[in-house]
Amino acid sequence: MRGRHPLDPYPKGWFAVGFAHEIGGRPVMGRWCGRLLELDRSGGRPFARVLDGGPAVPLVELNGAVLGWFDRDEGVPEWTLPVPDSGGWSAFTGYTFPPIATHPQETSENSVDIAHLSVVHGYDNVETVSEAVADGPTLEATYAFTRKPLPFDPFGEPIRAQFTVWVHGLGYSFVENHVASYGLRTRQLVMCTPIDGGRVELRIAGATHLDHRLPAPLLALGRWGARVGLMRAYIQDVSQDLAIWEHKVYVDPPRMVQGDGPITRYRRWCKQFYAEPVFG
Repeated sequence: MRGRHPLDPYPKGWFAVGFAHEIGGRPVMGRWCGRLLELDRSGGRPFARVLDGGPAVPLVELNGAVLGWFDRDEGVPEWTLPVPDSGGWSAFTGYTFPPIATHPQETSENSVDIAHLSVVHGYDNVETVSEAVADGPTLEATYAFTRKPLPFDPFGEPIRAQFTVWVHGLGYSFVENHVASYGLRTRQLVMCTPIDGGRVELRIAGATHLDHRLPAPLLALGRWGARVGLMRAYIQDVSQDLAIWEHKVYVDPPRMVQGDGPITRYRRWCKQFYAEPVFG
């Protein structure tokens, strides 16, 4: 063990540098994967200047966020991030939490930590629909659960939801959720970026789709209300994880109990993103 998080703080992969609306015609500076970047889009597309040395940072703009490729060996991007069909979907609304003392592998581990969905977030009847399956740098799994009504329907019945999560490296996760009783589909982004040796910047975002045929003004209003409700619930859920991430100690091998989910399999998958051998 090398302390609370014995892993290289800067794994290889795509990590958010900011939301697209934050990068305008005026340069903005920020810490990203141990580097100091100046971000700009004066030429129309976002670009990054590395102010304290090191190679250029390739950027992609996707789902309202801008992500950069990091590799200690200064290699070119090894995979691309999928671009989903946006037809009928609202724009993404984003939120950034204050810096957290944790590691990107810890936040992404929630994608396979089945037990925490009920213990931490209060979901009921949590079940695995499809086991976590790895395909190169992507991990995919599908779950279902029951939870309290969404914030915009405080007097409704508990809802049943099914969601699929795709984890693309340790910095970008994409989730699609279906709540059939509301005719509601949601998309959620989880983007965890290491900013220095012990802290990360966590960004989340959400978009909605209504499976209803309504006049355009009513549909737009419904999407807006659903997106507001989604983000309120999403921020609340993630906020419940913050104290755990801040105090969690990385244990190798992990102390597993029945119902924890495929955490050991997840950690084996994570090893590909490090330039040197890692624990777990």
